[in-house]
Amino acid sequence: MHSHPKFQGSLFRTISESRFLDHILLWGHAHDMRGGRESEARLSASRTLERAVKRGLAFERGASTLGQNLMFLNGASGERLFDPAEALNDLILAGANGEDDFWETQAVATSRQMVRDFHGLGAGDRVPMPAELPPRRFRVRMERDFDLTGFERGTQVRLRLPAPLADATPTELEVRPGALEGARISSQPGNVAWQFALGAERRITLVLDASFLASPESGAGESLTARELDLYTRPGEGFIQVDATIREVAALQGADPSDPAQVLGLLFGLVARAVHFGLVQYGDFDKTNPSARAWTSGWADCQQGAALFCALCRARGIPARLVGGHFLYAARCSPHFWAEAWIEGRGWLPYDFMEATLTAGGRDPAWNGVFQGVLDYRMKVQVFPLVFTGTGSIRFPRWWHMVSRVVPQGVEVTYEDALTGALIYRDRFIMLE
Repeated sequence: MHSHPKFQGSLFRTISESRFLDHILLWGHAHDMRGGRESEARLSASRTLERAVKRGLAFERGASTLGQNLMFLNGASGERLFDPAEALNDLILAGANGEDDFWETQAVATSRQMVRDFHGLGAGDRVPMPAELPPRRFRVRMERDFDLTGFERGTQVRLRLPAPLADATPTELEVRPGALEGARISSQPGNVAWQFALGAERRITLVLDASFLASPESGAGESLTARELDLYTRPGEGFIQVDATIREVAALQGADPSDPAQVLGLLFGLVARAVHFGLVQYGDFDKTNPSARAWTSGWADCQQGAALFCALCRARGIPARLVGGHFLYAARCSPHFWAEAWIEGRGWLPYDFMEATLTAGGRDPAWNGVFQGVLDYRMKVQVFPLVFTGTGSIRFPRWWHMVSRVVPQGVEVTYEDALTGALIYRDRFIMLE
């Protein structure tokens, strides 16, 4: 199957330069943006992008048509248009190859400072240990914009927002969904849903406020039932697929099979060393072997990397599952995925490949182990395959983009059709406290 963007690249270069710069600012200059240094940050981001173009990063020019396809243009005619996955991955690869310093001096440094912020530490201070953190109260707001122009008036629509799960953490959870005229609101683990007959209004915004007490996560749960053991060791589940390639990779030499913690550490290290963590295009995934594809291509996003780790765990008979939620960093409260693996007597232990960024791709071993078996504050909303938010009446097209930016007190993430620019939905995650 053809890989994006090598074979279809020009069709996906539809995001304006200004919007992609917003993406760079979030990943490499979040603290500058929060600290009133936006003009300096934008100049630095522009220089970063210009260096990438000089290295050969491809772009298109804004025009009313591209080939035979009518394109939705996000910028003025003549503005450079980029594929955000292609462009961000170029910056990551250039950093790994020593061709550009943006990834290490800006993106890695930003991620490290986010982790230090919870501990009151500054740049250059010691590597913080998440287990040292005390319980902390958070108040957050989720806002989700929908464009329902594709639905006829009177259609029964069901729209959802993710909601925090009451797991071992957080506790003292309160969820307050905003009212929507004529809508019936229902709640279940992982989401709140609004169901209503669509009227004349085609732009809908849903709002949900939540308050909870979060603690570092370092294992939870009693012994697994036989049904749970079967569920979390199955060789096939969504993006978690155990095939011959995965079994071969998981067959570690020198790993003590009686010590699951050792095996988990080795599997985590395998993925962290072999995979670049960036953006991937989901439209060209072969769903029969997505885990093997992430391994052989050497590229994954947080969801695909966590799913690959889960597949390797299951290949060794270790129960593992995919988890989704949000960072709770004030600088960058983005959506995120990580994995949980089961060790008898310790429960579900979190493993997060954000650590691969913190270690600068393995070049700084001081950060090794920071997010293996323990995490700092997170808001968990999904535990696959049993608890997930879903998209309700909204369906994703085959090809779509995700573009993020800093907004006051939070982060905005837009999901849109990569070929037409049509909005799928737009999330704003706001840190109220």
